[in-house]
Parts: sequence; structure tokens; C-alpha cells
Amino acid sequence: MADGGEGEDEIQFLRT
Repeated sequence: MADGGEGEDEIQFLRT
């Protein structure tokens, strides 16, 4: 997944 730093926007919507 994107657990690095870039794409926090995606993670935010994935980890409501």
C-alpha cells in the first residue's frame, strides 16, 4: 500500500 508518505490523500480516504 501507500505507507511511505506520498499519497496521504489516498490513505486518508482509505483509512476514513
